[in-house]
Amino acid sequence: VSGGITPIAVTAAGNILAGSGSGLGLFKSTDNGGIWQQLTTPFNYTLSLAVSSVGKIYAGTEALGVYASTDEGLTWQLSGDSPSYSIRALAISTASSNNGAIFAGIKPSVVGGVLRSTNDGATWAHVGLSQYEIKSLSINNKGHIFAGTADGVYVSKNNGGSWNLSSAAPGADGRNVMATTSGPTDVLSLTSNDTVHVFAGTSSGFYRTLDDGETWLSDGVSGLTDSKIT
Repeated sequence: VSGGITPIAVTAAGNILAGSGSGLGLFKSTDNGGIWQQLTTPFNYTLSLAVSSVGKIYAGTEALGVYASTDEGLTWQLSGDSPSYSIRALAISTASSNNGAIFAGIKPSVVGGVLRSTNDGATWAHVGLSQYEIKSLSINNKGHIFAGTADGVYVSKNNGGSWNLSSAAPGADGRNVMATTSGPTDVLSLTSNDTVHVFAGTSSGFYRTLDDGETWLSDGVSGLTDSKIT
């Protein structure tokens, strides 16, 4: 695989997909990364990837919207009425409260914000944050959605119906971890591992929250020589 690789995803069959941010489309490996095949796709730039619980693959593209594949990436179709935006982030909810909703974060040319589909990508609707580039998305097991922006992490607890900027309280917990006076900014990546922990990679380091973004801990992580975490 050559060129800049942006997103990576593992399919339902255990194959690895690697998206190219430098115009080479999408690559696939069926042997844990030993050999890579460049797939034939209707898009050249792959900015984000997500795989649903039933194995449907979604790809966020540059200026072409969201594409979908139901055959392990062999063929691709535009996902319903997806508008032709650049889609920098994708996340699929597994929480019953969200009914399997799919969220797409827009890299703006005219408008930014978050798109949502509640019918497997057939239709998409804008659900807010239109003034922001959405750099990252994550959904925890409670169905709370976290959107990373230059200003910080916005949180929705009602399936994208409304968004609030997360904050934090001053102080320290005594373990080389400081509770910040404000939440992280320039949030490049987000992930969660259960109903409590959400992790944020930013241009200035690594953060985590255990309370849905009410407070953020700035970790003094040893071994990380670059403060920009993606």
